[in-house]
Amino acid sequence: MVVRPLINRVEGSDLTETSYIVDDEETLRNLRGEDEYGHPLAEDDPRAVLHYRWMHELAQADNPDPEPFPEHLEIRCPHCGSPADDYDMPTPVEDRLSTVDIRGNPKPGMQVERHLIDGDVAIFNRQPSLHRMSMMVHEVRVMEGHTFRFNLAVCTPYNADFDGDEMNLHVIQSEEARAEAKI
Repeated sequence: MVVRPLINRVEGSDLTETSYIVDDEETLRNLRGEDEYGHPLAEDDPRAVLHYRWMHELAQADNPDPEPFPEHLEIRCPHCGSPADDYDMPTPVEDRLSTVDIRGNPKPGMQVERHLIDGDVAIFNRQPSLHRMSMMVHEVRVMEGHTFRFNLAVCTPYNADFDGDEMNLHVIQSEEARAEAKI
């Protein structure tokens, strides 16, 4: 709770009255983990919460030659451990172990790692996992910044008190696991 002093001066004298009030806005800001620049939405606005990628694409909307979102995809071969990019002329053995075809597209069976986007399914965990609710499934909403954020309503199962708690994010990668997690 954030308490602020309120000083009232009595007219016609040098006396002051000091009373204390609770600053509700600052208290809520502390509970949400916002800094002095963060501000909550006053009302629902579907355009107010945008994925950073869509912000980039909206900024490029009027441009006749828009530049794509700077995204680095990493291609991995799950069974061979070969390098991700092959630029030289490969030998027949290297060609079989290559992760990309002649046009640079990933071959079937390769794993492509990409950035998270809105709607991806992930498991959030705070250790120690003492009960089943310590691991919960959430849909990802990508925002600016390098921190994990979640709604205040789910603080109790995680026993989160915003004092530097370490939490883990496990991104679900297969369609079967995503379907199972959403149940």
